[in-house]
Amino acid sequence: GDAVAARRSAADFHERVTELAANQLLDELEGVLRSRMRWLLGQHDDLLRVAEEHERLYEAVARRDVAGVEELALRHLEIGRRGDAADPPG
Repeated sequence: GDAVAARRSAADFHERVTELAANQLLDELEGVLRSRMRWLLGQHDDLLRVAEEHERLYEAVARRDVAGVEELALRHLEIGRRGDAADPPG
């Protein structure tokens, strides 16, 4: 029920995933773009959908399911790009 906290958590999730990638170039880019990315990630209106997508991504990473992570990440990017809040999870 706390939209501000939900948006912060979404941005934190993206920063943590970048950190876990342990990729120096990605770390540098994230550092340069952090404030812009936080703003961009804060534009989501369907915060429950975003949280559900992040949960599925987290679970796939925890299982070390590379193919699942790839599929979920690409879907997450596409939905975010379209702003398609009506797209059902799955």
